[in-house]
Amino acid sequence: MTEIDNLVLTILKDLQAKFARFEDRLTNLELRFTSFEHQIDLANSRLTGVQDRLDGFNKRLERIERRLELRDNAMP
Repeated sequence: MTEIDNLVLTILKDLQAKFARFEDRLTNLELRFTSFEHQIDLANSRLTGVQDRLDGFNKRLERIERRLELRDNAMP
């Protein structure tokens, strides 16, 4: 092999190593992003559950207010 061949081979090996590190970092970012998406989905489902409970409490409170005549029956 000539000196130029050795230089080209060295450069290609360096590029290959850098590309492998880049692939590893990209894979890591993909895994972290997927984990983040799952956490957001879980938070959204929990928030929906909280909202449903609050809606139920609001309906119960309105019914109690009507029965105790604390609220005008004509109001929605």
